[in-house]
Amino acid sequence: MLVLPLGLGTKLKSRPVVTIAICLLWVAVFLGDRSESKIFGGIFGVASATGVRDRARDLFIDYCKSRSGKTADCAKYSILVWTGYPGKGELPKSAAFDDEADDADDAPPQKVPPKKDPSSVFFTRMEAEHTVAAKLKKDLLRCQDEKRCFVYKDIVWRFLDMSHHRSKSLARLGSFGPYMRAMQDYRLRLRSVCAENACLVQSNITAASLAAAQVRHGGFMHLFGNMLVFIVFGIYAEQRTGRLLYLLTVVVGGTLGMAVHAAFFSSGDTIALGGSANVSAAMGMFFVFFFRQNMRFLCVLPRKVYAGTSFPAPVAYTFPLFFVLSDVIGGLDSGFSDLSTGNVAHFAHLTGFAVGAAVAFVVTRLRPLPLPFIFESELADMRALEQAKDPAEALEKAALMARYNPDNVHAMEVGCALFLRWAAVASPNENAALFDRGRAFLTAHLQTVCAVNVRKNELRYACRLLSQVPLYMPYVGYLARLGQVPTLALADFALLEGHPVLSLRLYDFYLMKFPASRQRAAVEQTVLNALACVAATAENRGALAAFAQHHPDSPLVPLIAAWQREKRIA
Repeated sequence: MLVLPLGLGTKLKSRPVVTIAICLLWVAVFLGDRSESKIFGGIFGVASATGVRDRARDLFIDYCKSRSGKTADCAKYSILVWTGYPGKGELPKSAAFDDEADDADDAPPQKVPPKKDPSSVFFTRMEAEHTVAAKLKKDLLRCQDEKRCFVYKDIVWRFLDMSHHRSKSLARLGSFGPYMRAMQDYRLRLRSVCAENACLVQSNITAASLAAAQVRHGGFMHLFGNMLVFIVFGIYAEQRTGRLLYLLTVVVGGTLGMAVHAAFFSSGDTIALGGSANVSAAMGMFFVFFFRQNMRFLCVLPRKVYAGTSFPAPVAYTFPLFFVLSDVIGGLDSGFSDLSTGNVAHFAHLTGFAVGAAVAFVVTRLRPLPLPFIFESELADMRALEQAKDPAEALEKAALMARYNPDNVHAMEVGCALFLRWAAVASPNENAALFDRGRAFLTAHLQTVCAVNVRKNELRYACRLLSQVPLYMPYVGYLARLGQVPTLALADFALLEGHPVLSLRLYDFYLMKFPASRQRAAVEQTVLNALACVAATAENRGALAAFAQHHPDSPLVPLIAAWQREKRIA
């Protein structure tokens, strides 16, 4: 399954100049940087000259024998040590990636019989070795019930761990001395190669290597993946922070992330490169800024019928599950399991994410945005919503804005008000589809609007909106999650403001929703007092009669009937 983030679905207030510029820089370096062949050619040359691979495998075989391993099996599993590097004297001259091969292209062609390129033979052999090593790793990771497999898995695992920490068990072996001399020689030469080409390894953590590592990528898919995620999250984070602070956060997060990974979580010869830590810094900012929002994801499943299915999901849940947790698990696996087949800088991602989240947390405290909006661009969307004449179009716009930003209560208010104004003059049978859509919108958002307005002590607006709900539409269906306190606050306010019918409807909702409430007796007495104060006008009589007709199960129906008899006698 592949899950791709698609963004928040909102317009941008300005062009994401920094995000696009960084992506263009990555592309330019990917197309123009020609140092890759020199770096890997130099590393291969150093490995071949020092013979470090051969010495490491000799040491493993000796260690394996000391653990009662068989000679043939020890030699078989020794391929897992320093896989992908040539042995002493194995590297052919044409595989050294020097510039002499380019100069030879300008020479006139000679009529000589074609010879087999020694470099192609070498790389064919290295590819075959990679294939064998990958199969052995897979076999060791899936031992099932085979005892012999577990024995050699433990030997390989312990050896790889001890070779990184210079264990005393290895120091007693006769091949340990040649291995250490070859390793020291290899690291010195490797540092020289990386210093010349600014590649980031554990022994060459410099400002130049850290800067170069953040703009280099290991292949087209590596570059494309980083650009895709960076654009999706970076364009929103840049809008919120501003260009300068955003650029600084991305650079600092990427630099710290790569430095932490290279210094503490990479083997001595692993080259760290890619802008993943920078991307993670942008993701950290996005997570904090839009924690309460929903974003759309594209879900591609193996079965063709589900390909391209998209869905909105809360940022608060999807980020920890899809991104952070995967890096935590991957980091633990790569940090403690040398049999891991992955080559991802998980701790660089986590460090960059932490830097971005920390900066965003400070920004939200110093420059908080009003809850109803994400960007200023939503103001333009709100103006378009308020000016919409077609209720179907207005409901669609309001639902879309509320879906992506659950804090945009203003969009919910406008959508509810527009539908209620239409429902007040239209018959339910006039447009059944629109009526059903409007009722679904009220069910989803009316209670949120009322709760927010009560919390903000803006009871008048909530009561005005509730008074527009037709009598045949029960509050129980639309205020199901409204609590006791806001319900009584709205009912008491309506009664004090001289809207007895509205207050009675709210008290009726309270009695039906909370039948076991301790305040039930007090509410019932308040209802009696409210009915006694209702004037016997034609409007009030008609409203209460309609209410009793549409809601025969209401506990207020007997009281309304008694009021009608009393007023009729009077």
